Amino acid sequence: MTTRVKPRLRLAYIAQLAVPLGVDRRAFSRLRGGDDEVEAFRGLLEGLGLEGAFDLIGVHADRGEAPSLDYDAVVLGGSFASVNDHHPWQTRMIEWLGRYRATGRPFLGICGGHQLACSALGGVVDRREEGLVLGTMGVELTDAGQGHWLFDGMGAEPLFQFAHFDHVTQMPPGAAVLARCLGTVAAADLGGGWVTTQFHPEVACDRLAAYYHALVEDRAVRFGYVTGAEQLIGNFLRRALADQTGADEARSA
Repeated sequence: MTTRVKPRLRLAYIAQLAVPLGVDRRAFSRLRGGDDEVEAFRGLLEGLGLEGAFDLIGVHADRGEAPSLDYDAVVLGGSFASVNDHHPWQTRMIEWLGRYRATGRPFLGICGGHQLACSALGGVVDRREEGLVLGTMGVELTDAGQGHWLFDGMGAEPLFQFAHFDHVTQMPPGAAVLARCLGTVAAADLGGGWVTTQFHPEVACDRLAAYYHALVEDRAVRFGYVTGAEQLIGNFLRRALADQTGADEARSA
C-alpha cells in the first residue's frame, strides 16, 4: 500500500511595511530578517512547527511586487502607511484583494492588512482621534468571538501587541466583530474564510519596540513579552490546512 504524501500548501505572506524615508534601519539589525517581515514570518512558521506544511512565498507590495492568485492561503501584514494615503501600490493591493476574495481561499489581515481588507470590502478607516495605540493589551471577545475558531485555546481575555494610529470605524457589510480594545474593532470575521486583527499576533515585543522607537522620539517601555499570541496564527493556518484537506477529500470522493 502506497502512502499518499500531502502536498504542501502555498502560503503567501504579503509585506507592506513601508518604512518611512529617513528612518535609520540599523535599529532593525538585531531582528531576524531586519525589516523584512517575510523572513520574520518564516521564523514564526518554524516556531509553530508548521514549516513542513507550507511553501512560504514572500511578496513585498510596498516595493512594487505584485501578488498572484496562485495561493492556498494569504497573510497580509501591517504597515507604517495609512490606508488613506492611497499610494499606487495600495490601490493595486485593493484591486488584488477583490480578485483574491473571489477565489474563496483563506485570508488573514493584520493591523494595516486588517484595515486594507476592510476598506476593500466596503468598510471605512479613519485616524484615531485619541492618537496612537502602543502597547501590550488584552482584548474583550464579543459574543461572536467567544468560541470562534480564531481564538481557540487562548482564554477569555488574551493579550496581544498593539501599534496603530488608524482604525476601522465602519465594518464591511456582513462582517462580524470578534473582539474589541479601547473602543476599537480588534478582530473581525469578514466571511468566506477571511479574518482580520488590528493587533499583531505575528511579532514579539522587541520587533514592535524597534519599529516605533526608530520612528518616534519615545523611549518608554510600552511592549511586554507575551506567550501564546502566535497561537492565533497557528489557528488560522491549521484551519487553512483542514479546509484544503476537506476540499481534496470531496474531489476524490
